[in-house]
Amino acid sequence: MSILLIILDWSDDNSNPVGTEYIFMEHAAGDQLHNLWNEMSSLQHLAVIQSISRMIGQMTNLKFPAFGSIYFQDAPVEPAMKFTFEDGFCIGPHCGPVYWNCSPGEGSLYGNNGYDHDPYLHEFCTGLIASARSRIPVGGLEGRKPSYWGTIEEHRNLLNVNETVLHQLVKSSLLKDSSKPTLLHADLHKRNIFVSRTDPVEVTAIIDWQASAVEPAFMYGNETPDLATRSLREEVLDDSSDDADHDWLSQKERDGRAKKEKDLQLCRDAFEVCMKGFAPIIGKARSLDGLLFRPFLHCNTSWRDSITAVWQDLIELSRRWNDIGLTGACSYAPTEIELQTHERLYADFQTAQDLKVGLMQRLRTDSDGWVPSSDWDIVKSCHDEWFREWLQTAKEAAQEDGSLTEAKARELWPFDQI
Repeated sequence: MSILLIILDWSDDNSNPVGTEYIFMEHAAGDQLHNLWNEMSSLQHLAVIQSISRMIGQMTNLKFPAFGSIYFQDAPVEPAMKFTFEDGFCIGPHCGPVYWNCSPGEGSLYGNNGYDHDPYLHEFCTGLIASARSRIPVGGLEGRKPSYWGTIEEHRNLLNVNETVLHQLVKSSLLKDSSKPTLLHADLHKRNIFVSRTDPVEVTAIIDWQASAVEPAFMYGNETPDLATRSLREEVLDDSSDDADHDWLSQKERDGRAKKEKDLQLCRDAFEVCMKGFAPIIGKARSLDGLLFRPFLHCNTSWRDSITAVWQDLIELSRRWNDIGLTGACSYAPTEIELQTHERLYADFQTAQDLKVGLMQRLRTDSDGWVPSSDWDIVKSCHDEWFREWLQTAKEAAQEDGSLTEAKARELWPFDQI
């Protein structure tokens, strides 16, 4: 039985009779792995990881002529944009979220004409940067932004620097063995994996393939399914519980937590071993320093996450260039003045991130501030109270040493203000 489900009907036009984009597919047998995971034994967890890793290995063995998304050869795509291969398929323009504003809340794209569909790494890098440039507004800033966010001109300058670094990195021998066009699932987490209800180690279906694409193998070097790691929300909530409740836990509860952490470590180790054995090209990429990948992974996130976060990656890469095995010198060499300015802005960025994580812990919300509607009233009340406390802290700091003003406090607050 195939784990790929047949698509019965689809539409990408929200003016259809349904009123929204949709995909109808055949029924997925079994249940979501997410629903059964906590009931399974450690041995069953390891068996599922091995099964998924074998599938990843089979996918990495496929050969593709270029980077991009997979289409039928008769797809309505210009012939010049198609790289045909066997069984009636071709590679065409990338249709994933890296290149398009597919996610909720993402801003407009401005003149997006950069595609990742080419057999050469140079053009792959050019496509990434073109996509990143399309996210920068043509006119003024969209709404209020903190000072560490950066101006439009500063964002454009950052991408010029980042593009030069990308082209330098793809020539490195370190990435040579991890650069071949590779297809993997773009979002391989437990909610997208279906298993048998009677034998949960049997994978029955995997859904949500639409954003999957053919990319250089090193682009997957930092990806770990949530079978072998915890999400940011889980980490935040677990850290909060550890700080507040650990002393009050019963021995049974402490033993349960220790067992869960041991199981997670077993899953992490098993996944790494499986990647080296079943998918060597991914295992090779995972063995490299993550600094090598960050300029590729984060270049189009500057407008979403701030210019400061991406500069930090480039500065750290420049500092450690030879330490991580790269030869010569990094094409980006920040001046002392640039480093001093960055240090000041990065301190604000870190304060904002720490504040957000703290609020996520206390409000039990996600990074965008979403909460269940049933909890809205009590969460909103707590949020407003803590915001007023934050402003009071800023006023006191302003009087003492000027380290934090009310204006700065409002600038750093991550959620809606009262």
